Parts: sequence; structure tokens; C-alpha cells
Amino acid sequence: METRSQEEYERITAAHERAIGKIVIAWNDYQEELGKLFGNLFSYKDWPLALSAWHALDSDRAQRKMLVAAARAKLKPNSPLLREIEWLINNSDKIADQRNIGIHMPLMRSAERDGSTHILPLAMFGNLKAAKMSGRDLLKEYAHFERQIRKMFSYAVALDFAVTPKGRRRGKASLPERPKLTPFSPSAS
Repeated sequence: METRSQEEYERITAAHERAIGKIVIAWNDYQEELGKLFGNLFSYKDWPLALSAWHALDSDRAQRKMLVAAARAKLKPNSPLLREIEWLINNSDKIADQRNIGIHMPLMRSAERDGSTHILPLAMFGNLKAAKMSGRDLLKEYAHFERQIRKMFSYAVALDFAVTPKGRRRGKASLPERPKLTPFSPSAS
């Protein structure tokens, strides 16, 4: 590989690594915030026990299911807060699909004769995640996925406050507005 092509490859690869890393970090922050929300469904003295149960599960999806189950057990069936937690978790699965595309999609390098390099989804062997991303600007999509996760994180923080005793005293008015989510970056196709 010629030097120019190698330098271009390293530059473009680093941009993808950073973008994918941002998705991973945003997701980890979000999932931990869901753990705090779960813990706050319980009394202060039971918080360590609740978080021990939360971290005993290996699967993010299993943790999210447990959060909904605990919310259904702890909150009144007609509680607006319960409806918002259910919405949060239902939409978390959609955002998890974006996260999984972003971090698990196989990539390939395309080197052009002019020395330019591109990173593309490796879809030619039938990978469904890569096929969904074919023809899209991957860096824009990665940034979009990260923004989606960050929106859900902020929403979870606001719900977490609503779950606390101080937040519950404020009632329905303290519930946040739901974030607007989209499957792909609007301008990326």
C-alpha cells in the first residue's frame, strides 16, 4: 500500500473508531442511568440491593425488562410515570437496534486509484446490519445514533428525578416531554 493511501486509511479509520466509540460510551451512560432509575423505584435503604440485582444480569435487555416489571409492581397502573417508563423501555429496544448496527456492522476498506480511501459496510456476504447501511454516510449515521442515545439518556435522567420522593411530590407536571426519535439520519440517505 502506498504511503498516501496508508495515511488516508489511518485517518478515515480513526474517524470511524471515534464515532463508534462515542456510540459505545453513550450507550453505557444510558444503560447505567436506567440502573439508577431502577434503583430509585425502591426505598433508599433498599437501593444497594436493587442495584446488586440490576448488575447481576448480563443482558441489557433483561435489565430493561426488569425495570418495567419493577415499575409495574411499584407504581399505580394508571400512573403517568409508569406510562413514561414503559415508553422509555419500548423505545430503548429501537435505539438498541441502532446501537447494534453501529457497533456490530462489519466494515471494509475501499481504496481508489487516486489514493483516496473509503470505509463501507461489508454487505456483500449477506450481513443484514451492513445491508441496512449500504449507500449511507456512515459517519453521519454514527453521529445520529449517538444523538438518539443521548436524547434517551436525558429523558431517563428526567424520569429518574420524577421517581424520587421529591419528584413524586411534584406530581404529573414534572414529567418531561418525550424525545423525538428517528431510525436514520434524515439527510444521510
